Amino acid sequence: MHGNVEEWVQDWYGSYGADEQTDPAGPTFGQFRVVRGGSHGTLLYFLRSANRMGFPPETRSWITGFRVVLAEPIQPVRQPAAMFDLRRAHESMRKRVRHDRSKPHFRGPLPFVRIPPGSHGPLYSHHNHDTAIAECPNSDLLAIWYSCVQERGREVMVAASRLVRGTQEWQPAQPFWDAPDRNDHAPALWFDGKKKLYHFNGLGIAGRWAPAAIVMRTSEDSGYTWSKARLIHPEFDFLGMLTESTFRARDGSIVVAADITRSFGKTSQGSTLWVSKDNGSTWFNPGGAIPGVHAAVVQLKDGRLMALGRGENINGRMPLSYSSDMGKTWITEASIFPGITGGQRAVLERLSDGSILLCSFARDPKTLSIEPNRYLTSIFAALSYDEGKTWPYRRIVGGPERAIWTLD
Repeated sequence: MHGNVEEWVQDWYGSYGADEQTDPAGPTFGQFRVVRGGSHGTLLYFLRSANRMGFPPETRSWITGFRVVLAEPIQPVRQPAAMFDLRRAHESMRKRVRHDRSKPHFRGPLPFVRIPPGSHGPLYSHHNHDTAIAECPNSDLLAIWYSCVQERGREVMVAASRLVRGTQEWQPAQPFWDAPDRNDHAPALWFDGKKKLYHFNGLGIAGRWAPAAIVMRTSEDSGYTWSKARLIHPEFDFLGMLTESTFRARDGSIVVAADITRSFGKTSQGSTLWVSKDNGSTWFNPGGAIPGVHAAVVQLKDGRLMALGRGENINGRMPLSYSSDMGKTWITEASIFPGITGGQRAVLERLSDGSILLCSFARDPKTLSIEPNRYLTSIFAALSYDEGKTWPYRRIVGGPERAIWTLD
């Protein structure tokens, strides 16, 4: 079996029971079908006969196959273990908390990656990166990010933490999404403003973040339960490394940004978009490339898209790009903001009062005019009330003395 292609087996993926078992059947349902054996490019550790990998059953790729077995099927006999439901505890917590809605009730900075030191699976204390965050319909905040030893590893999984409305401490991290032995890179999280949360995630074919497919799940109970994952982009290519910029366009489309990764961990060539015109049922890529990776994207009131990217700086400034055709083509100029680098991402958001919020990094907290150093920087927030033409309000987040290390 070893070293040809990964082979599908009958079982759904699930935890083994504590008692001694011989050839146990899988659970009766699940998110992933088990894959065994490993392909010709798989590391030895994952080729072991005891190891189980997994994929959503709709997955198709060049490293996965099957062999026909003539035998009576084994009937699944057990259900997957139920996850601990935190809703009751959180609802009790909300009832005990009273807050004045005329005053801000989320304060910070609050540490939200609460993973015990020395954790080595399923949560990892070594490297936690690339956060997506959303307000839930019940006014909680939900944050997700990937947790791993190394970003190119098969162990990369997605963790989550919740800040219950009115409280001042994030809940301890919990596993959120983890395709077995796959690089679950680049999560995105979006609340549609009504009742539905969307979770998007890259699905690496092996131990790298590219090539990758894209999966999507939804929740209608503030993120406590989720739909079965669906491959909205099943092709494993170099357009599946998602960023956090997700929004509903003026024509009703859902827009998600992603990186264009050229090849296995090498240089990148910008960002692109994924668009759905039927509320998430089908998706397409308009084809245009935004200069800079990890692009932050927002739609202007005149219908154009505006984006700021990392890298490909113009005179030391972040590249500022506009599209008048929903991402098919882009024109670019220098922004007024300093360029950013490794470990840093900018965020663009349309606020409820109509203004546009930018959060990014700068080395000089007074002028915000010097290209930032890779390591020691300040986070700043800027507001524009004229669709990005001017940014009259620029402030360091956390006070003038607050500087952060963006990489170790």
